[in-house]
Amino acid sequence: MIPFQLHRRIPLVRRPFYQRDLARAEAAALRQRQAAQDRGGFRLADGPHPPAPAPLVAFECRSQAEFQRFGEANAALAGYMAAMERALVPKREPCFSLPGYCQVCARFTAFAADFLYATGDLPNWRERLECPSCRLNNRTRAALHHLLGTAPPDAALYLTEQTTPLFAAAKARFPNAQGSEFLRDGTMLGRTNTQAIRHEDATALTFPAAAFDAIASFEVLEHVPAYQRALAEFRRCLRPGGHLVLTVPFVLDRATTLVRASQHPDGTVTHHEPPELHGDPVGQGGVLCFYHFGWDLLDHLRAAGFADPRLELYWSVEYGYLGGWQFLIAASRP
Repeated sequence: MIPFQLHRRIPLVRRPFYQRDLARAEAAALRQRQAAQDRGGFRLADGPHPPAPAPLVAFECRSQAEFQRFGEANAALAGYMAAMERALVPKREPCFSLPGYCQVCARFTAFAADFLYATGDLPNWRERLECPSCRLNNRTRAALHHLLGTAPPDAALYLTEQTTPLFAAAKARFPNAQGSEFLRDGTMLGRTNTQAIRHEDATALTFPAAAFDAIASFEVLEHVPAYQRALAEFRRCLRPGGHLVLTVPFVLDRATTLVRASQHPDGTVTHHEPPELHGDPVGQGGVLCFYHFGWDLLDHLRAAGFADPRLELYWSVEYGYLGGWQFLIAASRP
């Protein structure tokens, strides 16, 4: 068993993908998985375990044109990825697991998968593949994987969430991490309620300038009507050289953001698309999604004063990062 190292800094390699590199690594992972199946199934007690996977390789993409060139150059790789994902789904099994390596827990495990949130005959890989130990899914494990490879253990970290398994996992690995939620219980901005949850508005943060080494916001900006103000606040609260990492609903073939709804000064909302509600960590009614972002989000990051905004694309069977090209958005404060 690979020992858990609480504050180990995880290497993250960023360079262009090449089909032969990724195919070779994933073929090795497939052989490992087949060997486990031949032994009668993947069990954590089996041993000895193979060494931890090679560092995750991420492709940095700074524009839609660059992404299109990347896609054209790696069309065969995309076909390979799709075929691999389809082959991993067992027939007639609504719930199943896939062996892999959780970088958050620093251990081999079996990721839980099912067809919750699925819209076709494949799982919604991005929101499933949950690690039974840290309870993080594909998307949130990868987000923390990025932070572990970017920020030192003593970093002052702010996450725009506090009641989630992701925040709990981040707090365990970054003791100086702070989190918050957008509360609607009358708590004043910058204060905590009776459950010790801090209330913050992303467009008017109460933290002092240059308070954090890194800020992370996952699936939040699409719920903020004035998200450009939130980006400006993130920059204000970052120290020079600090990092911002985001995930949002992002449409890779859209140059401009789809505005699904608009909020007026009096608080009323006009819907331009059928209302889309996402889960609310502090309520039961759901939260309205105002945007499906396009590549112009990188322009808005530049306008807010961020340097080198980019998408970091990745895919890995070994780490349980499936669903075609997965990605997060990263930038830094000059």
